[in-house]
Amino acid sequence: MEDFGEIVGDVESAGIEGIEADGSNAPAEFFNLNGARVNGDALIPGLYIKHQGSKTSKVLVK
Repeated sequence: MEDFGEIVGDVESAGIEGIEADGSNAPAEFFNLNGARVNGDALIPGLYIKHQGSKTSKVLVK
């Protein structure tokens, strides 16, 4: 192994520290109020829970 000598001083990183994804491109999943998964393409009027990526919201279908 080659000896490169002593490292003197602090080394600062200049890269990416973290990656955050909001999940907006993730497929949406819909659940009824009993917690059963339902087809999001054929929702009948009512209240549903929508989960997409890391976000969950209530959806009212009229």
